[in-house]
Amino acid sequence: MMKTLTLKATDDFEQKLIATAKELNLSKSELIRLAVEQFCAKNSEARVMNQVQEASFKTRYKLESADWEDTLLDGLEGQ
Repeated sequence: MMKTLTLKATDDFEQKLIATAKELNLSKSELIRLAVEQFCAKNSEARVMNQVQEASFKTRYKLESADWEDTLLDGLEGQ
């Protein structure tokens, strides 16, 4: 079941909505639903990418700050 929502918009926004809906052969409601769904999907992807990037930075920082001196001769001693 569809709910009815009301939103406040400028005249310019309304004109863009009408023109775009007509151009795409959609109702104004369909266009708004599609736009919100696409926005949410894109926002979700961006959140995941930010989480991956943060994890990468944390890992890089740990690697950069590690003391590698003790590992220089690992497996090479006595050769």
